Amino acid sequence: MNTLAYIIYLLITYLVTVRVGFIFYRNGRLFILNLLRQDAALTDFINKILLVGYYLLNLATPR
Repeated sequence: MNTLAYIIYLLITYLVTVRVGFIFYRNGRLFILNLLRQDAALTDFINKILLVGYYLLNLATPR
């Protein structure tokens, strides 16, 4: 019973983290694009690095 609770918890945590990361990725692009004065290539590069860092920090950290 306890194992099932952990599996459900990890699944919900994973889904919430991925969903929030995607929202940050989508909305953060506009913010970074304004900061970098419309340099789309650099904006996409920085935004992808921030997304990977967010996932590594939140999914790789033991709970």
